[in-house]
Amino acid sequence: MTRQLARLVVFAVLVLSSRLAAADTAYDTVDAAEERPFASIIITGIVAGQGTPTTTTYSLAGVSSTSGIDPAARCDRMVLLAMSKPGKFQLVMVPVPGVSGFDCKLVVRTP
Repeated sequence: MTRQLARLVVFAVLVLSSRLAAADTAYDTVDAAEERPFASIIITGIVAGQGTPTTTTYSLAGVSSTSGIDPAARCDRMVLLAMSKPGKFQLVMVPVPGVSGFDCKLVVRTP
């Protein structure tokens, strides 16, 4: 009986953690950002609802050699805005469905 309960708890944790990993991540403040090769970016900042800064690496979606779109450069501009006016903007990293990558979104916070 206890083994079955333990298996159920482990299964529930795995299922919930995989769903949480696919959720949007909103940063109230962005302290640092570093562009990495292969369209990835490292962001250090305070995630909404938390009190201490965290550092996370994101692979950016939308990489295409033919489209001319540079997702890292586009995301950098949003990061700079979020860093330049803390409290006015919220940087949100949004997972792209069907792709193992993220898009950046900048949200204006209401005063």
